[in-house]
Amino acid sequence: MGSVQICIECEQCSYEFAMDDYNYRTGERLTFCPRCGYKKSYTYETDESGNFVMKTDLYEIDEKTIGYIPKGPSFDYVKSEMELLKRFCPFSRNITQEELNSIDKKAYIVKTDSKKEAIEVYLSFWYNRKIIKEDSKTFLQHTHPVPRQEEKQGHGICCLGGALYYLEDLGVEKALELAKESEYKEHSYVTQFRDGKLEVLYGEIEG
Repeated sequence: MGSVQICIECEQCSYEFAMDDYNYRTGERLTFCPRCGYKKSYTYETDESGNFVMKTDLYEIDEKTIGYIPKGPSFDYVKSEMELLKRFCPFSRNITQEELNSIDKKAYIVKTDSKKEAIEVYLSFWYNRKIIKEDSKTFLQHTHPVPRQEEKQGHGICCLGGALYYLEDLGVEKALELAKESEYKEHSYVTQFRDGKLEVLYGEIEG
């Protein structure tokens, strides 16, 4: 397994059972609301051949902000950052590649802000990490795919028995026509989100 799925509150319409799918192996994440159509994703840039576009960053180990958080249960990611930061352990400048490899298997490697009140960058998952020593300084080299964050405002949903369509793709008139003619019309609905409110144009929805 590499994915954890839970229900969360939609950021747009406040529906309590929006879907949140988090891949704890890669760090990719998708949020989708079946009521208003709101969608938010965190994936990676790819080239024309479908390969990830890679980037390499270099972080100086200052014995304060670069370190690790020992892994807990697989649902750690839904906890607040302050809860996770209570377990934060900074790296020593004397850390070796062997020690990093050992820690890597049982911890989240992160960079925090100077006050250790927030996680600035996750340096974990399946990315490539190396310890580099130059001019009496120690660095963590982190090679990773370039992230791509997308957010799509929801305008409404046309549900035909279980198949979901964005309202803006069908239009209100077509969505209503399909819902009323569907063989699954008893389990179909059409919603529209506008002026900050969710309206049910056809059918019934729970919650």
